[in-house]
Amino acid sequence: MRRGLWLDYRADPLLPDVAYPDTSQGTKAYAAFAQGTFHLAPQLSLVGGLRYSTETKTAKGNLVVAGRLADTNNQRKTFDGVSYRFGVNYEPNEQTLLYASASRGFKSGLFTPLSFRGNPIKPEKLDDFEVGAKVDLSRNLRFNLNGFHYIYKNQQVNAILPNGLSSLLNAASSKLTGGELEIEAAPVSNLTLGLSGSYIHARYKSFANAQAFIPSASAGYYQDIINASGNPVIQTPTWTGKGSANYRIDLANGSAVNLGANYYRSGSFSWDYSNLTRNRAYGILDLSLEWASADQRYSVLIYGNNVTNTKYAAGLTQSVQGSLTFPGRPAVIGGRFRIKFD
Repeated sequence: MRRGLWLDYRADPLLPDVAYPDTSQGTKAYAAFAQGTFHLAPQLSLVGGLRYSTETKTAKGNLVVAGRLADTNNQRKTFDGVSYRFGVNYEPNEQTLLYASASRGFKSGLFTPLSFRGNPIKPEKLDDFEVGAKVDLSRNLRFNLNGFHYIYKNQQVNAILPNGLSSLLNAASSKLTGGELEIEAAPVSNLTLGLSGSYIHARYKSFANAQAFIPSASAGYYQDIINASGNPVIQTPTWTGKGSANYRIDLANGSAVNLGANYYRSGSFSWDYSNLTRNRAYGILDLSLEWASADQRYSVLIYGNNVTNTKYAAGLTQSVQGSLTFPGRPAVIGGRFRIKFD
């Protein structure tokens, strides 16, 4: 149970000549759930869970113009939702798990703090269908494979207002279909390798009221409402991958040196609903070297993050003035000395 949670938004009081909302929002939430597992056979089981949630949102707002109270508005709405998960697990042997599941997630609606009399944001629902396998081919080789299909309804997404502030709105629906593969291997003593990759085909199925900033012929951008149905879901690369390697060197005195390398690769993706501003594909390499004493009490770590100093964007925001890109972290070299006390 969650009670008396308040979110506040107040504009800058040093700007008395500007009209702005002075709003606060409270939440009272209750939930009940149950889950269990039923064994049909020693190797076959059914799993299930059910959750009912109810949240009452209360929004209180004052409209201030030129430093004076011009209007007041109080809103109250209750959002109910049922979440569930049902699945089947099959273990033909101790090394293999095959599974399939269907589930629904619920994310409560809310009032937008920056809207004085706007309609509340509708609850978001996610239907998730998944099949997969977890297999230990040997003591030194394991892989996980899964495929999924997500269906979002009334998806809550961010929108940038003309003044550059962020708000929320509902996209009607979107679909994401893809798969993931993970492999862990220990080909020789003290060496561990990891490899994973994912593919996602993500599109807005219905999004007729998407807000977009379109480059102007003169300067800056102009804001428009577009139909983004069929466009890629923002900030969702089609391909991503990770690779890792860790090697331990045991020394004669019982201490050890660990060498590590991790590489992440992201495909290109769209920053905006119009699909006009895209992020290029990039990769980041991290390296580390750590010495640890035999009793694990002392350790020294030297690390390098983004050692190739790859230039990439960690975020982007748009307004009528233009685009603002937030760069990712550059190359960082550092160290750490640690002592454990009993």
